[in-house]
Amino acid sequence: MPELTPPLPAAPALTLAAADQWRAARVWRRLESRWPVLLPLLTGLLAVTVDDTPEHCGTWQPCTVPYGESAAPAVLLVELLVLLLRPRGSWAVPAAAGLALWFLPDALPGPWLPLVACAAHLGTAAALHRVAVGRRRARAQLATLMGPPVPYPWTLLGGDSPFDQPAAPRIRRLLAALLGAGAAVLLLAGVWQTEDGIRRAAEADEVRATVRTVHADGEGATAEYRLPHEDRTFTAEVTGPRTVGDQVPLLVDGTGWYRAADEWQDPAPWWLGTGAAGTLAVLLALSAHRTTRERRRTDEGAPAVRVRVRPDAGGDLEVLPLDGGDREAGLWRLRRVGAEVHYLPADREGPAEWLPCTGDEDDEEDEENTPDTLAEAAALVERTAAPVEALLYQGPDGGRRQLLVLRSPVAPHEWTAAYAAGHAARPGCAAATTCTRTTCW
Repeated sequence: MPELTPPLPAAPALTLAAADQWRAARVWRRLESRWPVLLPLLTGLLAVTVDDTPEHCGTWQPCTVPYGESAAPAVLLVELLVLLLRPRGSWAVPAAAGLALWFLPDALPGPWLPLVACAAHLGTAAALHRVAVGRRRARAQLATLMGPPVPYPWTLLGGDSPFDQPAAPRIRRLLAALLGAGAAVLLLAGVWQTEDGIRRAAEADEVRATVRTVHADGEGATAEYRLPHEDRTFTAEVTGPRTVGDQVPLLVDGTGWYRAADEWQDPAPWWLGTGAAGTLAVLLALSAHRTTRERRRTDEGAPAVRVRVRPDAGGDLEVLPLDGGDREAGLWRLRRVGAEVHYLPADREGPAEWLPCTGDEDDEEDEENTPDTLAEAAALVERTAAPVEALLYQGPDGGRRQLLVLRSPVAPHEWTAAYAAGHAARPGCAAATTCTRTTCW
């Protein structure tokens, strides 16, 4: 009779006491989701709502940069993109954004919005930092419990890892380099154009231009003007609502450059482009670095802990302490990432080994395990919703993917292994009431 259970290493158990310590360290776990993304969105919405900067400036209306043409949209866009991906150390992002919104000149409109936005950002940063400290404390407790690395199941059989190595991130590196170079070019071009516009405006002469025609959309016009001490007439395109015959103050330098004196110099497109390209370049570079680190992973072993897992209604697996009850709330959720492998016992055709799990085998097993009666269906749901013991390598927040090894609760109850990504457990979530078998386990 072949041995159906693979050789597994001895690993410590995640007990109820250790689970209570882990829960006590992990505070405010809702902030680990994408809720902080609302902060830049609400800040931008408030800025647009309270922005009453006049469309033009002059003697009675001093020139103030409106919100849409300041550096604030670029800062909020970068903050939004980074918070969407929830990287480690994300607490520093709202802190830096809040300080930037406070110290950048004319970043936000109104007398009170800069103070409110800065305080909200710094408060959010403090809360996220508290969450990060608790996450590090919980990780340290779990690392102490797991102890030194233990072998992988396939290492005990003398074989190599059955998982395919991730492909080299060459395309992501190339895109990161191109976007980084593009961000640098946009930054230099924006700075040069801004400084050039300021210098030209300071050295230019102010003349009066007469509006001759108005654009069909009413947001621009064509005006005519003459340079000092010249009789030639030149044309200029000015923005904003104008009427025929209006006298527009125009700054000209005699080289073809001009700008209406009541218009602002708008560097916002340069800053938005620089912020977006630079942020995407950094995110792609970090993603490529993670993939490169995964390619250097060792196949000999890693720290592990014995747990129980329970499927939830969303198809994920909730991690439970080994000595707890079946209805206990989960600590964190695991979602399969990539392919699965299953254990093939030794037989006459060859020795025991771990092999990739194919979709054809799933289809055949699903047909065999389809219940014929309501009683059989109820028994299948109860059986597949019950927690099963598993071996979990790495654990959450360790910088590397978690690897889960367990015996499937679904017939023929094969031993399977798969890499998984950790997520926060759903609050108040009990055992699943339905089960749809979409994976080998």
